[in-house]
Amino acid sequence: MSANLSHRRAERQRGFPTFCRKCGETAEIFTSRTLKNLGRLFHGCPNGSEEDKNHLFKWTDESAVEEIHDIKSLFDEKIGHLELQSQRYEDVLRSYDKRLKIWMML
Repeated sequence: MSANLSHRRAERQRGFPTFCRKCGETAEIFTSRTLKNLGRLFHGCPNGSEEDKNHLFKWTDESAVEEIHDIKSLFDEKIGHLELQSQRYEDVLRSYDKRLKIWMML
């Protein structure tokens, strides 16, 4: 992958873009009319064109996949945290259960 392409990807907004980073214009959803991608939706800048490719252009289906991956990562992180908390509470309960059994034997 070229350094330029890598740099452009790093600059790209993850998920559904909301604005064009070149001009600040609000992103709009368009439908491709090319034979290669006929009917495919994309987010774009109303000021963009085939000649000026520096304005926002991003396929909507790719944005959706990024959104799903980001949400999944967030849920995975939250679930991991909850599992850790749950394990700690179970350890505390076992500790109290042992103490209670000892006190009941006295």
